[in-house]
Amino acid sequence: MKSLLSFTALVLCLNTLAAATSSMVYVGKYVEEVQTFVVGYTNAADCTSDNGDWDAEMELCFFFVDNEVVVSGNANGYTMTVATWGSNAHSCVFEGPATKVLPNALVSEVPTEIYEYETGEWVPATCEVTVNYGEPETIDVTTNGNCQEFCGMRASLEMGPATLRE
Repeated sequence: MKSLLSFTALVLCLNTLAAATSSMVYVGKYVEEVQTFVVGYTNAADCTSDNGDWDAEMELCFFFVDNEVVVSGNANGYTMTVATWGSNAHSCVFEGPATKVLPNALVSEVPTEIYEYETGEWVPATCEVTVNYGEPETIDVTTNGNCQEFCGMRASLEMGPATLRE
């Protein structure tokens, strides 16, 4: 009987530990290096003098930039900041509290407005940004499609995979 109780206690402890570790949130800075282009350069000399890579066929200047996600906080609350780059140096910046802590994701939901083309009106909506945890120290970011308010043209909050840098 004593060994059965010990075994039961061990199983309960392992289940508790597994549940705790499966919902871990990894705070830190995650980075994804991407290549984007900037129009307005007319020759290789100007492009390369700004540390760009000139594509003569396309007549575009390409640059490597870092998309970043910073997750901060603790079990009492998390905040996520997402900063991404699109083409022609258009960017997105989103910061919000995690409103849901899921086993392998943090979700932030903030009010916004979206334009309905059928009616020609702006209507209330919710921007949902999800930081998904994959392999150790790797994340990606997805949205529900209602987050363009936080972005310039030709840019999106969606990114990944990004790896932990700090």
